[in-house]
Amino acid sequence: MTKVRDGLLDKVVWPLLLLAFTPTATLIGSKIQSGEWLTWLTVIPSWAYTAFFATIGIWFVGGIIVRRFKALKERNLPSLPMAFTIPQWGYTTVGTLNYKGVVWRVRIPSPAPWQSFSMREARSSRVDIETPPHCPKCDTELEERETFFGSHRWMCLRCGFSTKNEISFYREAIRAEKLAQSWWEKESAE
Repeated sequence: MTKVRDGLLDKVVWPLLLLAFTPTATLIGSKIQSGEWLTWLTVIPSWAYTAFFATIGIWFVGGIIVRRFKALKERNLPSLPMAFTIPQWGYTTVGTLNYKGVVWRVRIPSPAPWQSFSMREARSSRVDIETPPHCPKCDTELEERETFFGSHRWMCLRCGFSTKNEISFYREAIRAEKLAQSWWEKESAE
């Protein structure tokens, strides 16, 4: 219930109060100065009324456009998996992928401990991407911080490397996994 109430306050009540404030202040100021409620309204030129209502209209339409862009950005993000599975024997790293200016480790499920591992015998149908990605300069795991405007900054604590990305590295890992899967299928075919 509080979400509905807060949304109603933010999107309806406060804009209406702000919209009503200017004419109310004009009427009150007119009454205080001249004793008449409508004196100031007759003094204000017609272009001022047009400018006022045009500004309110642009503000309203701009708010709708900004909300639509935010909703589209959220919808177009890669969807996170509903469940995570971890192989019984863990993962073995089989390569790296340079994507979005950072290094992603490509891994496949490890064989049982009594089986030997060789790249020729590794026939996993799916690959996995290790998250978080690593620094391209010193191979340290990166940290992520959200910026003021909603993008993300990936930073290395060791060497100071920093890069900016529009989406989180957890969502970007889904795209990196698609590229790694393509690479793995070509490697397995050879």
